[in-house]
Formats: sequence, structure tokens, C-alpha cells
Amino acid sequence: MKALPFFLGSVLFFNLHLAESKAEEPIVSGEVKSGTLLPGSTQRYYFDAAAGAGIMAAMGDVDGVYGFSPQLTIYGPDGAVLGSNWGNNRATVSVTATKTGTHYVVASAYGDGVGGRFSLFLGVLERLPGTGQFAGTVRKRAD
Repeated sequence: MKALPFFLGSVLFFNLHLAESKAEEPIVSGEVKSGTLLPGSTQRYYFDAAAGAGIMAAMGDVDGVYGFSPQLTIYGPDGAVLGSNWGNNRATVSVTATKTGTHYVVASAYGDGVGGRFSLFLGVLERLPGTGQFAGTVRKRAD
């Protein structure tokens, strides 16, 4: 929530702006989601991953809007932040799942920046036991 103060005569008023959060949507490894973020809003996606899996998310500003800095945050099943990053026009986050279960990736705009249209990609790769390497295929799913 953001409070924007303004005066009317000698009385101080606050104009409250509540951040919008859209409903959760599922996303699977290899899928690309598109959407629009209003200033202060978020979009939350959920997916399953096993402990030890490699998770990578990437988000880009589709239109190159000045001031829109995409931000991604990945949460584990227990609500712990596994990783977060933002950037000018794009952001990427790579983490390792610490627990098995439903994880979340939240798309937002960094700071008080403006919103914009975005494209978000998710990749989840399972860790091969005893090797420290990851395996799997990450590709756009055929609809």
C-alpha cells in the first residue's frame, strides 16, 4: 500500500493506492507466460520442484518501457525466499530448491517503477543423484 500525501487548504489528506495482486496461476518447466503489471502490482505463479532441483526464471520487458525494471522472486514451499533479482528491461534468478513441494515465482516491478507488459520463462531441472549435475529437457510445451 502506498500513501500519497496532499494538502487541501490547511488539511493534510492521504490518497491510498493499494497494490494489485492478480490470482495465482500454474506454470510448468519450459513454459512462457505473458502478462501486464500495473505499478505496484504482482503476478504469482506456482510450480512443483523436488529438493535439490535447479530452478531458473527469466522475465523481460516486452515493450522496452522506460522505468519498468522487472523483478523476480522465487519462494520455497515454506515461504522462504530462495532468490530474487531485478534489472533494467530484464531479470533472471537461478536457485536450488531446498525442499520438495510447491514453489512460487513472483513477477513485479522493482521499487516504485512503472508497470509494463512482460514475458516470463521458467525452467526446472532435477539433480542427478551423487553427481552434482542436472538433467532434463527444458522447452516450450506444445499446446
